[in-house]
Amino acid sequence: MIALERRSGLLRSIPVFAALPEPALRALALACGEERHEAGGVVVREGGAGDCLYVLADGQAEVTAQAKQGPIPLAALGPGEMFGELALLLPGGERQATVTTTAPSLLLR
Repeated sequence: MIALERRSGLLRSIPVFAALPEPALRALALACGEERHEAGGVVVREGGAGDCLYVLADGQAEVTAQAKQGPIPLAALGPGEMFGELALLLPGGERQATVTTTAPSLLLR
């Protein structure tokens, strides 16, 4: 379990959440769930429905998109990085990429 202060710190380090007043940031930190994934775990799959975003607390992940020749790497993610927000913003809420952990990882959801 990630301590509340660490949760708040992770969220505060992300620009979209940085300006939130402390009470709102703490409430958001309390509302977050946690997910653990072993290396090779698929967190989100391209084309799937998106109902949340993630913050990588510990571990590493790779973002890929499908092409005719197979998956294309788009980004490598590390602790403190957010992903999955596009599905919340785009009409239809569809995931735009697949995110797979490349090391054991702990995420806020």
